[in-house]
Amino acid sequence: MSVRMSRMLSPFDLGVASVRRQRTFTKEDFVKAKFIFRLFFLVAFTAILSLFYIWSRAQIVNTGYEINLLKGKQRTLMEENKRLRLEMATLDSPLRIEQVARDQLGMESVQPAQVRNLTRHDDIVDIR
Repeated sequence: MSVRMSRMLSPFDLGVASVRRQRTFTKEDFVKAKFIFRLFFLVAFTAILSLFYIWSRAQIVNTGYEINLLKGKQRTLMEENKRLRLEMATLDSPLRIEQVARDQLGMESVQPAQVRNLTRHDDIVDIR
C-alpha cells in the first residue's frame, strides 16, 4: 500500500501545478477586453437602432396602404350614399306617390262630398 500512496498526488500538488500553468493578465489585456466589450456594445446598439428604423419604415408603408384602402372604401360608401339619397328623394316625391296610388293600388282622388270634419269635445268625438 505504501507504494500506491507515493504515486498518488495530493490535492495541494494538483492545485500548484494548475496555478503555475495559468496565464497572468496584464493591464494591456484588460484594456483590450474593455475595447472589445465597447466595440461589441456599439455594434449591437447600432444593429438594434437599424432594426428599429427598418421596422418603423415598414410600419409607415403598411399604414399608408391601409389609409389608401380606407379612402377607397370611403369613396365607394359616399357614392352609394349619394345614390341612395337620390333614390329616396325620387321615392318620396308626391307626384310619384299619387301615380302609384292611382295605377297600382286603384285609388281615386277624393271628392268634396267624401270629406268629413271631426271635432273633439273632451272624450267624445263628433262626426259631421
